[in-house]
Amino acid sequence: MNPLRNLSYGLRSLATSLTMIILAGPILAQELTVSSENGTDLQSGASWSLGPIDLDATPSDTTVSHVTLKNDGADNLNLGTITLSASDHFSLATNLEGNIIAAGQERTLSIRFSPQSYGTHQAAVTILSNDSDESPFTLNLSGTAHAPQLGLEQPSGNLLSQGEVVTFPDTPINTTNPLNFIIRETGDRALDWDASIGGTDHSSFQITTPPPNGTIVEGGAAASLTVEFTPSSSGPKTATLSIASNDPAQNPFNITLRGTAQSLPEISITLDGSQVTSGATEPLDFGDVDLNSGTSSHSELTFKVSNSGDLNLNLSSDTFTPGAGTPAGTFTVSSTYAGSVTPSGETTFTIRFDPSSRGIATAVFELANNDGNGDESPFRINLQGRGVGPVIQV
Repeated sequence: MNPLRNLSYGLRSLATSLTMIILAGPILAQELTVSSENGTDLQSGASWSLGPIDLDATPSDTTVSHVTLKNDGADNLNLGTITLSASDHFSLATNLEGNIIAAGQERTLSIRFSPQSYGTHQAAVTILSNDSDESPFTLNLSGTAHAPQLGLEQPSGNLLSQGEVVTFPDTPINTTNPLNFIIRETGDRALDWDASIGGTDHSSFQITTPPPNGTIVEGGAAASLTVEFTPSSSGPKTATLSIASNDPAQNPFNITLRGTAQSLPEISITLDGSQVTSGATEPLDFGDVDLNSGTSSHSELTFKVSNSGDLNLNLSSDTFTPGAGTPAGTFTVSSTYAGSVTPSGETTFTIRFDPSSRGIATAVFELANNDGNGDESPFRINLQGRGVGPVIQV
């Protein structure tokens, strides 16, 4: 055997080995390699999709996804803090913080996606380690939740928020003011809904759309819901429109309903500060009028009309119905009233007694108005006066 030949062969082998080592690069002490469930390598900053997932009426649906953390280095890989950015939709199902991964070994990191509402949600997980060139290692998380979503509008096109207040126009008692609501499915699953009214003054509000429930398929036509405000007593009224549904984030969807019930016009007539009762049988007495007193041979009474209601009191006309033997024109309105009396307002009018003969004269005065109580429209006042003294013949 030729020693020189053997030496030459050995040197060539050593050179080849050194070339392979140089080409392969240095063997790192610690090298974190991350791969998905299907074996795809993930680089720091890559996106990792979890889901999609369907939500029901109680957002308890969960999916767990996994990535593999492997140490492709020569020395132990020490995992440090593993953090998840603030999110109500993602959580660490396993936490490998503080784990030591030996050379060639691996661990499984699991992330739970528990969406609380419809839509696409995002977060990021950050892994610290003693990897010299990939610490921190970050994965951007995303997940999509499919769910029905209730959208309520009033009027059409004006989307309401949970707990918002909807105010009806001021409404006279025993009359009706309707408002129309639109229910839409704004998610991507069929929406089942059922509406009801509760609260302190629920009897003043009624759902008049039959039936007050239904199903709206994904992309389907909106539903119409009519609520009527029909108060039976005056003052502010409050109730709650509640729509139960399979929307996992808004069940029930509540809206506060408000309205003010206006009392109807309320007429009140006084004479010298004393209340006059409509239709009282005891007549108001003008007293005696001396037929010989010339231009002053008459008597007048001035009445005050007040409105204690919430709407204008309209005084439309008046009439006198003479009693038996009383000539027409014996009683007249000498100073007239305003045609409309605002709430808490007042007006006056004067009735003149101008007899043309001796004796008692009577009449019934009626003042037509829109008082809310039927027994005071028209307002009736019985009148009486007496003509005295001799009639002078010319």
